[in-house]
Amino acid sequence: MSSTDDASRARLDAFFREKLAPLAEALRARGVRFYARGTEAEPGSAWSAPPAGEDFERFDSPVDLLTALAEQWRGEGLPELAALAPELAALADELEISEEDSDEVSPFVYVMY
Repeated sequence: MSSTDDASRARLDAFFREKLAPLAEALRARGVRFYARGTEAEPGSAWSAPPAGEDFERFDSPVDLLTALAEQWRGEGLPELAALAPELAALADELEISEEDSDEVSPFVYVMY
């Protein structure tokens, strides 16, 4: 399914309205905050060094990535997010864009001569 067609947009909208928005409200009610807002922000940056070496994991599939995310969310005390991992995996499979083989060069590829 193409991510630009109407059915995909409707599916994403439904996932947001039915799952993510209520989850965000529940987390806010529980006092969970991911980022400071407005004047609460401390000076500085939210940037952190990316993982490297032994801390870095390569994910061989989207399922591996979502499994690791679910474990991380559980470890951070966010079981509500972890519970969404299976549905998020299904949504990713459903909305995956498959490219057809073509002799044409994608407009997103820089061609060097």
